[in-house]
Amino acid sequence: MLSEIDGIRQRFGFFTNVFIEATTPADAESRAIDIIRNDARLRETALNAENDPVTFAAEETHEIESFAGLHLPRQGLSLYPEPSDDSKTTA
Repeated sequence: MLSEIDGIRQRFGFFTNVFIEATTPADAESRAIDIIRNDARLRETALNAENDPVTFAAEETHEIESFAGLHLPRQGLSLYPEPSDDSKTTA
């Protein structure tokens, strides 16, 4: 995701927790991505051009017993800088 923080525009990846009810892990992944994709605040933060859309993927799914004490549907957001294309190396 292209964004600007402290006046510096750069690419960021992010982690967030999404809590949803689903019938299978694949269903959970799909629903979680839909929630993130439709998050207005995150869309406002992204400065990507139409030809450079933000991509989403779920790294892990976990079944939990209860939503008690959780902020639904999403909790937390951790950004991390993505390396630029010119800083990537190949082996």
